[in-house]
Parts: sequence; structure tokens; C-alpha cells
Amino acid sequence: MLRSLVLAALAASLLALAPPVARACSCTEPPPPREALAAAAAVFEGQVLEIVEAGPMRVRVRFRVTQHWKGVESEELTLLTAPDSPACGVPFAVGESWLVYGDGSEGGLSASLCSRTVRMSEAGEDVAALGAGITPVDIRPEDEPEEDEDARPVAPPAERGGCQSCALVGPGSSRGGLVALPLLALVLPRLSGRRRRAAGARR
Repeated sequence: MLRSLVLAALAASLLALAPPVARACSCTEPPPPREALAAAAAVFEGQVLEIVEAGPMRVRVRFRVTQHWKGVESEELTLLTAPDSPACGVPFAVGESWLVYGDGSEGGLSASLCSRTVRMSEAGEDVAALGAGITPVDIRPEDEPEEDEDARPVAPPAERGGCQSCALVGPGSSRGGLVALPLLALVLPRLSGRRRRAAGARR
């Protein structure tokens, strides 16, 4: 009896001292890039801006999107992943650029170590297969171009006839009246002189 108790105590001690069994992420081989693109909810290249906890066994990662191939409509987005690689979380780090194959779910976009998500420095095969992506641009009301006052159409000047002096002295033109007065002051004395000389000649 005593021997059994000693053996049981020894076994319990050995179990307590043994290292914990390491968890491992078990994944199947991901499909080729084009097939992974078709199956993913979003595919993009992005730089990690921020990583924060988002509840038990989840972290939220915020990206600045450099280019995208599918499912992205803005210059920034966030997704969820597990906090470590054994739990199939992607080991994102702030400042790094990644090619992300995101999965859609009720909780939003997520990424897994089992997808083709990889650092851009190791994404040569995927980029070659996917081709050039699209650069996202956020269009906000304040970004709309303002109307240029100088660019507004200007009404053409009114057409004039060949006689400019007619326009100056035409009816209803105050400027024409001002110009005509000095002309009359010069012409009337000459006409009066001519009439006097003509009257003297007839006598």
C-alpha cells in the first residue's frame, strides 16, 4: 500500500514538472494565388499602423492600404486575427507591409495563418500572379475642386457698327452729348462768320 502511494506521488510530481504541451496551428496547403483571390473576401497590400486587443483570443489590426485586388473601398481598414501563431494568428507587427488574404465573417474581416497572407518581402509569387493592384483613393466633399471664378464664361462685348463716332453721339448716350458740345462750340462761330461774309457780298 505504501509503495503504491509513493509511486502515485512520484507520477504526480513528474506530471507537474513536465513542460506544457505546445499548441500548434494545423492548416492545409493554401490554394494558388488566383484561386485564393477568388475565395477571399478581400485581398490587399497594406502597412500595419496599429495593433490593439479586441477581446479574448483576438487582436484588431489597422492597415493603411497601398493597393488592393478585391473587397477594399478605402485607404484604411481593420481586421481581426488571433494573438499568436499557435492559434493560427498572423504575426503582424507595426510598420511592416503585408499581402493579406482576408476572410469575411459576421464580426468583420479576419486573417488567418492558414491563408496565403504573407509579408510583402516574401510575396513575389503572389504579386506576379495577381498583377498590378488598384490604389485606393478616399473622395471626401472637401476634396472636390472649387469653382474657379476666372474660368467662368464671360459674355461677349456688344457688336458695334463701323462708325465709332456714331456710337459716341448716338441718341441716349450721355458720353456722346459731352463730346458733341465742344465740337459745336468750334463749328458755330465759323458758320456765323461765313454767313456774315455772304450777306456783305450780296449788298
